[in-house]
Amino acid sequence: MKKVIMDASPLIFISKADLLGVFKKMYEKVYMTPSIFSEIEWPLKHGIKAPEVRNIKNSNIVKIEELSAKEIMQAKKLASEHSIGKGEAEAAVLFQRGGYENVIVADVRAHRKLKE
Repeated sequence: MKKVIMDASPLIFISKADLLGVFKKMYEKVYMTPSIFSEIEWPLKHGIKAPEVRNIKNSNIVKIEELSAKEIMQAKKLASEHSIGKGEAEAAVLFQRGGYENVIVADVRAHRKLKE
């Protein structure tokens, strides 16, 4: 099974479209950092009803990968230098570890920067 890193927005969009089941058949798990997952949980932590977030949590599709302190610093530098979001930067740093097939982000500009 392919290993894919995913930012928060694409997974939220997939959940809102009620496609988590289909997506889970393609990728048994998606990998993300704790801060990316925190972006997904943000509405629930702030008392906002978000069925798409509950669906994500109940699907058990997310596997959290911790970053080292050095990797966190690399992500901050990458975000700052390229004016991209923290999630996209952390996804890029996680990808650099190796062993992942793809990184899925929703921000077209960040996607372009990460390909460079």
